[in-house]
Amino acid sequence: MFGMFSRWRTFNSVVFYLTLVTGVAGLVGNGLVLWNLGFHIEKGPFSVYLLHLAAADFLFLGCHVGFSVVQAALGSQDTLYFVVTFLWFAAGLWLLAALSAECCLSDVCPACYRGCRPRHASAVLCALVWALTLPAVLLPASACGLLRSSCKAACGAVHLCASRDRLQGQASAEDIVS
Repeated sequence: MFGMFSRWRTFNSVVFYLTLVTGVAGLVGNGLVLWNLGFHIEKGPFSVYLLHLAAADFLFLGCHVGFSVVQAALGSQDTLYFVVTFLWFAAGLWLLAALSAECCLSDVCPACYRGCRPRHASAVLCALVWALTLPAVLLPASACGLLRSSCKAACGAVHLCASRDRLQGQASAEDIVS
């Protein structure tokens, strides 16, 4: 019976180190893409999206590797890990969706795409994605209590900390009235 636990621990360690090696390799790959697209390749509408997508992936992998190393060294995991890594993950997904929409638009209406498209549309859309990712991730994370150290639970349909805060708010409102 105890052999099963040691196998599980070994499996966990192998998966952790494989994830760490894959994350570091992804950091190196995304760093090379950032370096090439940022300094050596002429900027076009698609290369701007790819540059921002590589930046989002680089930030995601950097946070993931960094938090994993801290978790292994200290043995603790904070909910801030989830919020920060999900922030860059969401930015990457939305940038990928914008890139896909741009590709579809250029294939469906090539003449209109070349003639009517504003010159800096890709850069403006990428800036909007970066700017809107912060409130789109941080506001729900704050509402779910992931940014507070007193609430470590994940957000579900009924969040216990939010219920507790509401009850405390009602109790203090009743104290004020009476």
